[in-house]
Formats: sequence, structure tokens, C-alpha cells
Amino acid sequence: GGQPPVWRATVMVTAFLLASLLFRQAPAANSLGIAALVLLVVNPRQLFSPSFQLSFAAAGSLALLVAPLIARLHAIGTWRPTPEHPYPPQGPETIRRWAECLFWDERTFQREQKTSPIRFRLEKASLARTLNRFRLQPLVRALALSLLVSSVVQLAMLPLMIEYFHRVALIGIVLNVIVGATIALLGVVAVSALALSLWKAHLAAYPAALGRWLTDATVASSELALRSPTLSFRIPDYSGAGVFVYIAYWAAVLYLAHRLHAWRPLDPPAAHTWPPLIARRRERIQRARRWALGVALVLLALNLGLLITHPFPPPRPKGWLRLHFLDVGHGDAALLELPDGTTMLVDAGGEIGATPAGMPGEEEPEFIEDRPPIGEVVTSNFLWSRRLKRIDFLVPTHAHADHLRGFLDVVRNFDIGCVLLVRRPWHDPLFAAFLQEVRRRRIPVVEIRQGDRLRLGRTMTPQVTATVLWPPPSDRQPETWENEDSLVLRIQYGDVTILLTGDIERAAEEALTVSGWELQSDVLKVPHHGSRTSSSEAFL
Repeated sequence: GGQPPVWRATVMVTAFLLASLLFRQAPAANSLGIAALVLLVVNPRQLFSPSFQLSFAAAGSLALLVAPLIARLHAIGTWRPTPEHPYPPQGPETIRRWAECLFWDERTFQREQKTSPIRFRLEKASLARTLNRFRLQPLVRALALSLLVSSVVQLAMLPLMIEYFHRVALIGIVLNVIVGATIALLGVVAVSALALSLWKAHLAAYPAALGRWLTDATVASSELALRSPTLSFRIPDYSGAGVFVYIAYWAAVLYLAHRLHAWRPLDPPAAHTWPPLIARRRERIQRARRWALGVALVLLALNLGLLITHPFPPPRPKGWLRLHFLDVGHGDAALLELPDGTTMLVDAGGEIGATPAGMPGEEEPEFIEDRPPIGEVVTSNFLWSRRLKRIDFLVPTHAHADHLRGFLDVVRNFDIGCVLLVRRPWHDPLFAAFLQEVRRRRIPVVEIRQGDRLRLGRTMTPQVTATVLWPPPSDRQPETWENEDSLVLRIQYGDVTILLTGDIERAAEEALTVSGWELQSDVLKVPHHGSRTSSSEAFL
């Protein structure tokens, strides 16, 4: 019953132990391949599982990119002339000096020189000597290699993170290092608490309290960092022909892994070991490989930019107004797409009784059900499938959770133009949480009222208009925003009309029927999900 990451790790460890028993080497890449083969033989459908893909992408980046890169940097950084490698490392000067800063041990070299029959000097990076002299090299090396590992894993998993989670978390490169160090410290604290509990139970409370504080601080700081719209943001994924962006990205990554494995920085130059004719031919091959490497790096950078920015606009069939009603279970959500690309989201669905995190006046529940909200898995996913990064208008019809709760996720996931409000129920905790999130992101709030005729879009002929038919003006802001005060909009585009009714009930329907407003429409969103309290015969 284990998940793919558990079985992958189990098979890889088993392969490594069996290789040790047989006096064989077990390269990480081979162990990873064996694990993938075993898992797919047992269940071929796992190939399309996000858990399988994410686990093997992370492990593959470590085995195919990180491990060989660190091994070559170590060889460059620790090089000194030997019978096996008499020539200096081949490669860019910047990489050589960086490797020396991480791995060159000046003190050990000086001790060896005192007993060596042949004494010589080596020109190493001055910063490497300084770090080694002041014993800062282990700290710098640990930090640099941690950032390197985190960066490579993040880059390798980026297409999958966008495809499955629509998230680009640049801050994750740093957070991985911080959280990894904190987890290591938590392990020490946990073992200390366990050991003390066997001796004096009351003494274990101190490391346990420290562990609780470290856990809370790590979670809080991570959530705070992930709220930054520049360091962590949500974007659409690619579909259709756009999948070639993923293919080109992975092709560049795999070619770089191939070139990394073929790189032998300590091999002697061809001119020193081959006849002139063969040396010239090998030099031409090396130039071609360097050119191909440059192309791969450019391709990787280009597709990385395309993945992060997603610059392609959503499809806009000329002259078409599209209205999408989303299946959000017990709730409402409708997306209006105008011919010029302007978008309006009327309600966003949600779960009745759901308590959003951070709602004012509510205590945090002791246990939170681990289930993604409707606004994330339905509403936001649909908007991303339409290649949308921005919603021009958010329009809640009233403050019930099955209409308003999803807006909390939409506001966090998309760039919002403005929010249109016909009521402000200040004492409603869900509405207060929504308005707090809107203000925190500095989204404009526009108050509308009965009789307002809103011109949507920019330059279109014919113009799309939205007329506010309900609720009537109120002298004071109500404490709650109930069904009877639901916003009713009549959308008109040329000769086509749409009536969006929220959750109004019979009393509001009767008032609208005798109000004199034009209600005749081509499309009707039935009030209150078609409940018996609405859709009276006179109104229909």
C-alpha cells in the first residue's frame, strides 16, 4: 500500500545493498532505473501518476545532474599534479575558481609539501586560500552545495509543478535549504526528548517545547514567504501544441545531463596525446559539441522563460461572448468571457460551513480536513485551463459560503482587476475574510447599486452591458448578506441577453416581476440552484 516514492526508495536501497553483497558498484542512476522498471512492471499505470513522476524527477535530477556535477567540481577543486592527471583541469576559469573555493585544502597541501621530495607552488584562487585559512570552507561548501542541489531539483521539477500545481516558487530554492537544516535540527531535538523521557519525563518537556517552536516557526515563515506574489505565483499550464514547450525543456535538460557525464575535466588536451591529424579532428568535434551545448543552454533559458511567464494570451474567437457555468457541487460559479478578452467571474463556489484559514473572529480548528477547497481544484483549475492569469471583475452575488468561499482562492491565485460589491455585510466572518484578502492585495473595490448599467470590455461593437436589477438600495449596511439580497445582473450583447439571478427567492422574484425592469432573456440561470423556494411560475 506504499506510495511510489516509498517503493522507489525501497528498491533503490535494496539494489545498493545487493550490489555491496556481490562486491559490485551501484551507481545511483542504475539503481533509479531498476526502481522505475520494477514499479512499472508491477503497475504500468503508475507512469501517469503525479506522485511517480515527481518522485523520479527529483531523484533523477540528483542522480543524473547533481551527483556527477559535484564529483567533477571536487576533482577540479582538489587537483594537484599526479602521474594520472599531470595537466591542469580543462574548463572555464570561473568554474575552476569556484570549485577551488569549495574544495581546495591549502593547509593539507602545505603539510604534504614539507615531506615531499619535490616541492612546487600551485596558483589557486585567493578566496579559496582565505576561506581555508579561517576555516570557513566547510560552512561555505555546505551552503553552496545545498543551494546547488535545491536549484537543480527545482529546475528539473518545474514543468511538473506547473502542470499539476500551477505554481512557480522561486523562493523554494532558499526555503528547501532552510527547512532541510531545520528538520535535521528537529531530529536532534526529538532524539534528545526521547532520551530524557526515559530518565526524567519532566525534563523531556523542554526539548519538546523547542521542537514545537521550531516546527511552528518553520511553517509560519514558509507560509509568509510563499505569500509574496513575486517569489511564489500561480500560472496556467500548457496544453495542445503548447506541450512542445515541456518537450523542448526536457530535451535541453537531458542533453545537458549527457554532456555533463561526458565531461572529463582532468583529461589531457588532445594536442598532447594524439597525432596532429586526429587532434585536429577531435578539436573540430569539441567545437561542434561546445556549439551544441550553447544551443542547449539557450533553449533551456528560452523555455524556462516561457514556462515562468506563460506569455501567450488565451484564445479569443472573434465576435464570440462565452459564458461558462462551472460544476462546483452545491454552489454557483460562472465565467463570462467577452470578445475582447475581458473576463468577469460571478461567484466562485465553495463548501458550505468551510472555515477559511485566517478568518477573523474564528478560532483555528484543532484538526483541519486535508481536502483541497472547491476554489482551488475546480474554479481556479478551470480558469487556468482557459489560459487565464487575470480576472477583470469579481462579482459575488451574496455572502453564503457556496458562492463566496471560492473567491478566497481565486484572489490568491490570479491578478484581479476589481471587485464589484452591492452589499458590505461587515459582521459576516466569511465576507470579512474575503474583504481582508482583497485589501491585502490592494485590489480596487467598486460599489454598485440597483439601476447601474455597467459597460464591460474596452472597444467592442456591439457593447456588452450589465444592468443591476437587484437588490434595492439600503439605508444601512446589513449585518449579513442573505439570499433575498442576491445580486441580479442582466447581461446584454447585441440581441443576446443573459439573466444571472444568484439565490433570490420568491419574494425577490415577485418584486422583480412588478418592478418594471426588463426580465425577458435568452439565457436564465435558475435562482437558488433550482430549489423549491425559487423559480416561481410568475417569474418564469
